[in-house]
This record gives sequence, structure tokens and C-alpha cells, in this order.
Amino acid sequence: MTCKWTRAVTTLAIGAILAGCARSPQAGEAPAMAEARAVESAPSAAPAATAAMLRARANGGGANAAPAEAGKPPSAAQLVSSALTYANGQRRFVRTASARFRVRDTYAASLAIEDLVTQQLGFVTSNQIDTRVLDTQTRSIAHARRLELVEYTVEGSLTVRVPSERTQALLRALASQIEFLDARSVEANDVQFDLLAQALARQREEQAQQELGAASARTGRADHIAEVIAARNQARASRDEALVEQRRIEDRIAFSTLTLSLYQPALLRRTELPDLQAALREHTPSFGWRLAQSLRGGWEGLQVLALRLATLWPLWFALICLALGAFVLRRGRRGAR
Repeated sequence: MTCKWTRAVTTLAIGAILAGCARSPQAGEAPAMAEARAVESAPSAAPAATAAMLRARANGGGANAAPAEAGKPPSAAQLVSSALTYANGQRRFVRTASARFRVRDTYAASLAIEDLVTQQLGFVTSNQIDTRVLDTQTRSIAHARRLELVEYTVEGSLTVRVPSERTQALLRALASQIEFLDARSVEANDVQFDLLAQALARQREEQAQQELGAASARTGRADHIAEVIAARNQARASRDEALVEQRRIEDRIAFSTLTLSLYQPALLRRTELPDLQAALREHTPSFGWRLAQSLRGGWEGLQVLALRLATLWPLWFALICLALGAFVLRRGRRGAR
């Protein structure tokens, strides 16, 4: 009986051990399968999160939105400012704006900007386009040719004027031509006191002219009349200058001035040019021919030297005579001893 109970307990213990071993691999596989499912679902979750973020931006939830991408073109909101729209019945503003930005093509963008200015009832006062060379490299290629590589960019500068109330509309339309905005500046200068100063100056000159006219009527002397006429002419000139300056300020108030600087990405120009040095190297004669020419030149030089020495034969004759005379004289002295 005891043996039977012992066998039963042993059988139950072995069964429990085997069940625990079977459960352990399944428990270890569960986290791995969960992790694999998470990895498989990650790619599909990323587009969903991106779409949700874009919908939040479109619905105005930009408070916690991520910053704009570096390569994204600027929006119209980045170009405008309240300085271009603020209005006050007592204040008069001269509005100016400037911007520097990159475009796809400088020539095409400058023409498109001119069209935008015309649509806003403005006009272009300056349009200048220059090509600036960034780097130049040359390489020798086959057939006595030289390859010239020039890296350059095209830059443009435009000065335009548009009605002051249409400045913001022009800047909004300008965003369609911009690929990257480097800088922009908007200013609104209050010139109400400048206008007041010009109006007062004109009134003073008109009053002075009237007083001079009355003084000339009371005085009949010719010299005094001449002085009065000169003073009245000076007063008229000052009055006209004040009037012109006042009109100039009013024109700057009515039409804002925009200065635009644009450039495009660098371009590469390839040009094949003749290579003089390579052509000379290709037509250089062989060493044997140059050696023969050198020997021939040396022989000809020796002949020329001999001919030049032959032209000095009187000198050689005199030297020979002197040498013979000295020899004879020396020999005679030896014989006398």
C-alpha cells in the first residue's frame, strides 16, 4: 500500500514539473510576440500620427505644432506685418519694406514680380540683374583642349512702388516666388510733424512775400525797390521748395517703396577652350632632332666666331710683328753676351 502511494506522489510531482517546463517557453514567447507586433504596427502608426498632426495644423491647432520644415517655402504670413495696415486719422505713415530671398530662376522671378506689381497698380523704378562668379576651375583634356568649369549665381535687385493700401497684398502674392526667405524688414515712419513743418514754412514764406510787396508799394526809391524784388524772389523760391518737399512726402505716403533682393542656387557652366600649352607639348620635336639642331647651332656659332676674329687681322698682324721683333731683339742680346 505504501508503495502505491509513493508511486502516485512521484507521478504527480513529475507531471507538475513537466507542466511548468511547458508553460515557461510560452511565457517567454509572449513578450517577444508582443514586441514583434508592436514593431510591425509602428510603420502604419507613423503615417497615422503624421496625418493627425497635419489635420491639427489645418484646424488651427498650431500652439503645440512642430516647427516648419527647413526646406518648406515661406508662407505669406511670414512677409506681412501690422505696420503695413495700421491706420490712424491723425497720423501719416511712410511705409517701406525690404526682403532678400532665394528663387528658382532670377530672370523668371523678376518678370513675375513685375507682373504682380502691375496687378497691384504699382510700378517698377529699378530692375538690375548681375551674374556673380563663385569659382573657376580648368582641366586639360584630349586633343589640345581645355575644360573650363565656372560656378556662378544670378542675383537681382528690384525697387518697386505700390499704393500704400496694396503693399500687404503684394507681399502675400510675392510668397509664391520665394523658395527660401533670408530676411525681411518692414517700417512705417510717422511723418505728420514733417508735413506740419513744411506747411508752416510755406505759410511763412507767403506771408513774407506779402509783407515785402506792401513795403515796396510804400517806398518809391529805386534802390530799395530792387532790394525788395530780390527778397521777394528769394521768398518765392523758399516757398516753392517747401511746397515741393510737402508734395514729395505726400507721394511717399501714398505709395510705399519695396526693395527686393533675390538670388538663385549656384549653376555650373562647362566650356571647352583651346589649350596652347597642350598643343605645344604635342608638337614638340624628338630628342634626336633637337640634339642635331644644337650641334648644328654650335658649329654655326663657331664659324661666326672665326669670321669675327678674321676681321681683326690687322691686330693679329701687329701682335705677330711685335712678337717677332721682341724675339729677334732678345736673341741679339744673347749673341752679344
